[in-house]
Amino acid sequence: MDNNKNKNNFGLAFRLTWGGNPLNKSSMNLFRDYWFMPELMNGLLKLGKYYVKLLVAIIGVIGCLATIKLGFSTTHAFELMIAFLAVDVVLITPLIYMAVLPKPIGDYMKRADELTPEEQEAFMKQDTGDAIREKLEFRYKTIPRDESSKKKGFLNKKEK
Repeated sequence: MDNNKNKNNFGLAFRLTWGGNPLNKSSMNLFRDYWFMPELMNGLLKLGKYYVKLLVAIIGVIGCLATIKLGFSTTHAFELMIAFLAVDVVLITPLIYMAVLPKPIGDYMKRADELTPEEQEAFMKQDTGDAIREKLEFRYKTIPRDESSKKKGFLNKKEK
């Protein structure tokens, strides 16, 4: 029974890692109809904030390329890098997610139709927007200005 729970945790961690993360709005979200408890969301935010997946992959690739200095051929270093990235995708990154996220992961997720009234309110208030997109739109929005408030530079000097 406990072994089955660990397999289920690994499967959920794998799906949260690749394509099911509620913070990644650009990919198809596998858990669209699920509500994530705040503890689980905090763990996902922590992993996303520090770019853990990317850092592990970069360190591993640099380590594989460093084998060239040890006398391996570039072909062997390239094959080692491909093998490392495959192991990283399938095993290392989901294990990192399992280490950081609360256990058992499935207990911190609920389907939207099985929520209590208090949880449904929290689900409706849950941020459904893409934070990165909203930040960029806010940063680069154009602010209309009238002619009198424009600063006069050398490009738009008034002709005398």
